[in-house]
Amino acid sequence: MTGEPFAPREANENDRRPERTESDRKLSWAGELGRAVAHVRADPFLFVPFALAGLVLSVLDRLRIRDPVPVLVERGLQGSTIVEYSIYPTGTPESARRIGALVDLETPYLVWAVGLEVVAVLSIAIAGWYTIARAAGKSTTAGLGSYVGFVVLVVGVTRLLGSIGGITLQGILGLAVFLVVFFAVLILFARLFVAPAVAALGTSPWAAVRRSVALTGGHERSLVLLVLGYGILAWLLGSVPYVGALASSVVVAVVHAVSTVTVLESVTDGSLE
Repeated sequence: MTGEPFAPREANENDRRPERTESDRKLSWAGELGRAVAHVRADPFLFVPFALAGLVLSVLDRLRIRDPVPVLVERGLQGSTIVEYSIYPTGTPESARRIGALVDLETPYLVWAVGLEVVAVLSIAIAGWYTIARAAGKSTTAGLGSYVGFVVLVVGVTRLLGSIGGITLQGILGLAVFLVVFFAVLILFARLFVAPAVAALGTSPWAAVRRSVALTGGHERSLVLLVLGYGILAWLLGSVPYVGALASSVVVAVVHAVSTVTVLESVTDGSLE
């Protein structure tokens, strides 16, 4: 290691990655998960950024729940979905605030509410960028702005869709629409799987989205299984009262972040440039 605590770990002869065989280059969810876990075990410092971000999310949960601005709170296993997957690596907070809750707020409350969301986004974005950059062996900060922009873009789009997506249909038609939308979203998440890694390595947010879509074509099945696995595990850990945000950050977000790098290596034949 270098003398700086936040410098990427230097490889040595004992933990150098083995040469990839032709069969290894065929993307599989188990292989990518195994490579990500092995990488984290070889470099435990990768846990630190998301551990800190998880603590921040836990504190913000307590502040949101106690302040007078309306907030959605999900305790235990009472969440609306069992797949708490996010396009970018993040923990699963206990509370969430929709855009509609900010309408017509007095200025002090508006500043307070928006300030909490900014702190949450920045803490997760910085943790995700650093974890991905370290896992990829990159020591520059060139990708930080791109990654923060990517996270802000995803947060903005998902919050907007969440605020207008409350229409539900009943009966067989409602079930059919739900299934179509559910599988379409899974495919979308699969095609965007490596976008966080591409952005963290210095590509602009929209370019990262386009490159991810281009690179992941033909690998949807394995990536959908990773998305489901991370989403269900994030839901389970995030449902633990009071410490769910920390637990899901330390376990799921770290491995998710590293696996975006291993998958990117796989679909680009080892080249991250």
